[in-house]
Amino acid sequence: MKNIKEKIIVIINPKYWLSSYSTNKYWDKALLKMIEDKAEIKRNGEHRVTIGDRDVWIGNYPYAFGGEGSYNFLPRRSTRILLYKYLAENGIYL
Repeated sequence: MKNIKEKIIVIINPKYWLSSYSTNKYWDKALLKMIEDKAEIKRNGEHRVTIGDRDVWIGNYPYAFGGEGSYNFLPRRSTRILLYKYLAENGIYL
């Protein structure tokens, strides 16, 4: 049910229609696992956090949000939504 809800959010909300970079399925899988495992998270500057041992870009939500370090790829949109919620649960607000 949660998957369907997230897909509907992406479809009906125009801010999710565009992304600055392409999706990388390997990064998506790694980031999703860190979120599910509730990996340690800490703020690392204004536009970055460290989740586990990975540097994650959290600026430009949702267009470039969720990229690893300085690489030009992103997780899936649904993973970006989960990341946004995970950040808020840990007291990190954009």
